[in-house]
Amino acid sequence: MATPENRPDQGTTPLNSTSVNRRVQAEFVLAIDFGTTYTSITFAKRTGRKKPVPLTVENFPGDRCLGRNGTQVPTEGLASRTRRSKKRTLPNAALFHKFIYGYEIHRFFELPDFDKDRVIYEAPIHVQRMKLLLDRTGYGDEARKELRKVLDQLKTDGHIEDDQDVIRDLLTSYLNHCKHVLQMDHDFHERSSVEVVFCVPVCWSLQANAIMSNCVTAAMARAKFGITANSQAANLFMVNEAEAAATNALSSAFYDLKRREIFLLVDCGGGTTDLGLYRVAHAHPLRLETELSDPTGAAVGATDLNERMRQYALAQLESERYLCTPHGDATIPNIIENEIMPLFESEYKRAFNLSNPNQRFVFRIRGLRESATKSSIQRGAFVLTYIFEPSLRAIHTLVVDQIHRANSNSIEIDKVVLVGGYGDSPALKRLLKTKIEIMNHTLMTETRLITTPPNTGATGVATGAIMRALDKRFGPERVPRSSYGIMRHLEWDPDSDEDYMCQPAEKSEHDGEYEIRDTIEWLIKANEGPLASEHRATFESVHIFKPGQKDWDAEEILFVSETCTEDHYQLTHPKNEGKTRELGKIEFNLSHLKGCIPLSKPERGRRHYKVTVLIDMVVIDRDLKFFVRWPADEDGGILKGSEETFSMVAAFQPGTA
Repeated sequence: MATPENRPDQGTTPLNSTSVNRRVQAEFVLAIDFGTTYTSITFAKRTGRKKPVPLTVENFPGDRCLGRNGTQVPTEGLASRTRRSKKRTLPNAALFHKFIYGYEIHRFFELPDFDKDRVIYEAPIHVQRMKLLLDRTGYGDEARKELRKVLDQLKTDGHIEDDQDVIRDLLTSYLNHCKHVLQMDHDFHERSSVEVVFCVPVCWSLQANAIMSNCVTAAMARAKFGITANSQAANLFMVNEAEAAATNALSSAFYDLKRREIFLLVDCGGGTTDLGLYRVAHAHPLRLETELSDPTGAAVGATDLNERMRQYALAQLESERYLCTPHGDATIPNIIENEIMPLFESEYKRAFNLSNPNQRFVFRIRGLRESATKSSIQRGAFVLTYIFEPSLRAIHTLVVDQIHRANSNSIEIDKVVLVGGYGDSPALKRLLKTKIEIMNHTLMTETRLITTPPNTGATGVATGAIMRALDKRFGPERVPRSSYGIMRHLEWDPDSDEDYMCQPAEKSEHDGEYEIRDTIEWLIKANEGPLASEHRATFESVHIFKPGQKDWDAEEILFVSETCTEDHYQLTHPKNEGKTRELGKIEFNLSHLKGCIPLSKPERGRRHYKVTVLIDMVVIDRDLKFFVRWPADEDGGILKGSEETFSMVAAFQPGTA
């Protein structure tokens, strides 16, 4: 019989396997600010000793403003209600995919109803504001209800299985484009190492962070971006949106924040405006403490303004049916998308001046006749005079309320930091600056308004996230906020007075002994730490095989929980039931050990082979690595195929190195 000393080595790798090595510094760092209505993506490339410079990913399919710095991509996807398999013969092949995204959708809705590129998407399903899946703020309830209807239809049509699949699919499209851009312009190749940074709001739960982490990981695998069949697991870093936004806003030499200063962050995005009050924990590099008050916000933003513009134009022009052509190549909605919205978005939104009540914005529309009842409809032109003020006033009210609330709690705000795409609005900047000056005089304070450099607000969070990832110093302590455990069968001890020994035990068919099955041992426990940058735990695990069993396949099942920390309770016990989720499995084969393991012949039970292995768990930075060793000691070789890596990034506070 073979012994561990003289057995063949085809099933193991040496102890010094490179699998346990720490990651090397990634060549590329890419940051994703996944917004409610728009997403921005930036990247940096490490090249020698030069300080990496954040650059924006641009030129997304369908974008009219190619080459414009600071561009974003709509957080939108579109799928066909009916799956068609027609031969792709048209030049615009992107429109024949089951799923199109971003600016492609805007171009799609500009097409006439009979256009061949539009007909292929019969009864399309338009997915918007999917970030609200992970957000539970009250002001998103109405949009969340509409999103739920869309997701139910996607499931019915077989496009997705789980709600979060829409996020995964959209991220996959983004990363495919990013990979193409990096390959074309920055020497990216299949062996290039990538660290992907994703941004999360302060208000998100641990579960929401974990879902986003899983979506990013799945998208990287699908796009073969940083994860390939032969590469290690995803290299992820999670950043607080507020900290990233403030880092970018304060990157200018004109502004600074000092330790212990308090600032109000006003993030005016596409679909929402979010406000949070923070104290500075460390000034250089900027690090924040937890929020000082409950965050507030409203469903107000640049996209809200766009939608108000569409509805206003439709209400004014819907009776001008003579503009429509008999064959449907020109409709009122089509005219609005082609003649009004591009000019409104590119010029008029920025040109609005709140202090000029007589300001007019003119859109030229060929064939438009002057109206006797509507002053906005003139010969050949549609004139806009009032639409901006409601959004500006709503944001202004949110800021004023936060300042008054802080003042009533004896908190003096040192600075108001305005970020986000809508934060680039000159009218909004002027309005807030004026109001803050008035409040300073009334409250006897010295609050200052800080804005991002011109035309950079839209990509500010992603740019700040790159800066944060390139300098991970002074981050939060490595205290896990989730528990990680493994399923085990526990030997029953009738003489023990431990509470978990009162669980039902079953008789083993192999050795006749009683055991408590499907218990969980938590190897990492929530809120216990901090963990070292390399943290290790080991334990023995037993696997039983019947005589004559062809394949000795084995598995270890891993679980994660935000609240569970007590060992040895069954998965169905009230301490665990409904509070855990399966993280994954370690699957491995022990067939090569046949001939090394003696046959057990117990007095009670059946004959069997008993293989004891060592489970070796190592936390390295933000990676959770598992190895299975045999013989079951720390000098045992690592069983081939038993190495698994899971990202723990969502278990730590954002910004944890």
